[in-house]
Amino acid sequence: MLRSLSFISLFLVLASVNCKKDNPAISIDGLSFYDENGSAIFSTDDGDWKLRSSLSQREMDLFNFTTPYNLDNTTQAVITAGIITPAPNPVKFQQRYYVNVSDSVLMKVVIVDNNLNVKKTAAIKSKGNIALAVDLSDRNIFPNGHPFRVYYSFSVQGKPNYQFGYGDILICDNFGQDLQCR
Repeated sequence: MLRSLSFISLFLVLASVNCKKDNPAISIDGLSFYDENGSAIFSTDDGDWKLRSSLSQREMDLFNFTTPYNLDNTTQAVITAGIITPAPNPVKFQQRYYVNVSDSVLMKVVIVDNNLNVKKTAAIKSKGNIALAVDLSDRNIFPNGHPFRVYYSFSVQGKPNYQFGYGDILICDNFGQDLQCR
């Protein structure tokens, strides 16, 4: 009887782990395409790459990583048009995130899979035209043909993550004219 209960307990634990795999934390879809210069090739209006008014606490916690930057001499800035541009998307090796801000801010970027597992973080403290480059060439971390989500935030002294949003990207070694990843 005890052996049967142990087997049933093990089965229930394994079943719950498998259920978590089948139910991702986020849905990565609605991809927008951008060329090397950040010009839209094809775009869906799903709210990607725009500032948002809220994220879940689990999503906001993604920004809790240490950077080499402090928030000295930063001030709440206007993010021009409230839009971040990924270039290119789909991406092969390196992607840049373009934004224009009116004053000095700390920009954080967190790249995750659909279970919100952090794959890469990056940050930059700057003002004006920002172009944060991130290396995505490691196919052990970023396999060809897989989508990821990029979360970004802007922080200033006294106001961490006062603006934030996200957008979806696709890793693609051979992006074709037919807008397909091969």
